[in-house]
Amino acid sequence: MLLHVPLDFPHQRVLISLFPDGEKASNTFMLKCGQSLTIRQTLPCDSGYLECWVEPTFQPRTHGINEDERVLGCLCQTCRIVSPGGAHDLLVSLM
Repeated sequence: MLLHVPLDFPHQRVLISLFPDGEKASNTFMLKCGQSLTIRQTLPCDSGYLECWVEPTFQPRTHGINEDERVLGCLCQTCRIVSPGGAHDLLVSLM
């Protein structure tokens, strides 16, 4: 997963926490404005899930940026599941 915090993000930093299967955070990362981070996380061989929490978030409308009311955090530029059979790009799957 490749995450990026834009230079014009209205907070000084963002914390990204990973929660495998809803358990306590396995890793927490800090990104400052303008920084990018690649996160590699081993997934279980059988079923399970990985939660990625980003804080703080913001609404562009609340900050006078534009009329966008979505709650936004850092930008996820790439998110792939890689296995011996190849890579599956999760962002392409959403489009």
